[in-house]
Amino acid sequence: MKTFNKDPNFSIVLPGGCNAACSFCFNKDVNKGVKTIPIADYIKSLDKTLKSLPEQFYQISITGGEPLLSPYVIPVLSLISTMKDKFTNIIITTNGTNLKGMIEYVSMAVDHINISRHHFDEKMNKDIFKGSYNVTDDDLIEIIDLYSKKGIDVSLNCVINNTTEKKFIDNYISYAQSMGFQAVRFRKENGTLDKTPVELEFADYKILWEGSCPVCRTTLQNI
Repeated sequence: MKTFNKDPNFSIVLPGGCNAACSFCFNKDVNKGVKTIPIADYIKSLDKTLKSLPEQFYQISITGGEPLLSPYVIPVLSLISTMKDKFTNIIITTNGTNLKGMIEYVSMAVDHINISRHHFDEKMNKDIFKGSYNVTDDDLIEIIDLYSKKGIDVSLNCVINNTTEKKFIDNYISYAQSMGFQAVRFRKENGTLDKTPVELEFADYKILWEGSCPVCRTTLQNI
């Protein structure tokens, strides 16, 4: 296998549904019509694939659906935990569901947790997620405390669009700081690379660092 990226990422999209129904989610139909693979066969195939990856692959990203609701998640985390010498940066993206109950399994494999949260107001965030999603601010505070004790940092991921205003960005960052999150990443809705109006408002800010997102490979900036 060859890769032309010096810093490649291997993404594991776990089979299974999600307890949310975000209108902008490009993964919401990911498992429709997909034939279910027996867990033992899935793990055997994943094990073979991971062991065959070139040395440049040191990072794994785990997503879904909602990965912590997938019946495959515990076997996958258990498998990855045996490969920590090969994969030194393991990221899981989740809406926060089951993070408290799954701490034993998540902490043995994962280095970084990326929680999707699309509004700083608890009620408005829940309205965006819809479904049976019900992660509260108190839950998030407890999650940060539990995982920080395990040496795992927790960050936020927020989807923005053409209606997002700078005031929202400022308020969201203040919210994240008050809660104790390590970082915030703002991502545009899937489908366009054109700059949103709020991005243009930040155009004159000094760029401290620029690179590419290790997962989706789009431009990533710290300003």
